[in-house]
Amino acid sequence: MNRYHAEVMGSGTPVIFLPAGGFTGEEGRSLAEVLCDDFEVHLLDLPWFGRSEGIKQVVTSEQLADWVNDYVVTHRLGPVHVIAHSLGGAIALAFATHYPEHVERLVLLDQGHKAFPRVPLREYGVFGLVVPLLS
Repeated sequence: MNRYHAEVMGSGTPVIFLPAGGFTGEEGRSLAEVLCDDFEVHLLDLPWFGRSEGIKQVVTSEQLADWVNDYVVTHRLGPVHVIAHSLGGAIALAFATHYPEHVERLVLLDQGHKAFPRVPLREYGVFGLVVPLLS
C-alpha cells in the first residue's frame, strides 16, 4: 500500500489534481477554490515531491498509473476527473491509458514530456498517436 498526501477541498464529483514536478498538490489550490462548490478536489502530492511516499526504483508509466489508481481505489472515488500540470500530465496520461474506466475527464495543463519515440504506441497505446502533436 502506498502512502499518499492530499488536501481535499469541497464536495461533489471527485477531481484529482496532479501537480508539476517540483511542486506539491498545493499548486492546484486556486483551481480547487473555484471548483470546490461543485467538486471534491484532491490536491495530491506526487511521489518524490511533497509529503507522499516516494517510489524507490525507476518506474514505468504503468507503475505510475498503478500509483494513481491505488489512490482512487483506496479512497473509493470511482471514475474521477483528472486535472494535471506538466509532469502530472504525463502521469495522468499513463493513468488514463492503463485505467480508462476510472477516468471521467482528463484536462492536461502544459503537459511535460520526455524524449519519446515519434509515435510511442508501446508506452501509451492509442494515446501515443497524439505525441507527435505534443512534440
